[in-house]
Amino acid sequence: KKENYYMSLENHTIFFYILIGLMTIGVLQSLFIGFLFFFKGSGERRANAFYGLLLITIGLTLLHNIFMLTDFYDAYPQFNFLPIYYTLAFPTLLFYYVKLTLYPTYKFRLSDIKHF
Repeated sequence: KKENYYMSLENHTIFFYILIGLMTIGVLQSLFIGFLFFFKGSGERRANAFYGLLLITIGLTLLHNIFMLTDFYDAYPQFNFLPIYYTLAFPTLLFYYVKLTLYPTYKFRLSDIKHF
């Protein structure tokens, strides 16, 4: 199966490779900037952490799309269902980023676990 994976990459036009290249740049940017938000000195530290996690999950989801387009999951099916958990985190991470940005003194409570 792995041989078929490499052979399937040979049957595309230059536009496919440009798209994959641009998507790869997007993945690298979102992962890099996401990690930078953990070390950002200005703003609410907890809000920055949630925004950094949001960018990282967006990058991992975009990586999933690259794997789908390149038939990576056909060669390695054990990784197929991993990215679904990334997309489920989007609303919660965005919610807490906005909430902590608007209300920096907000304290987490036990009832907040319902969002996760």
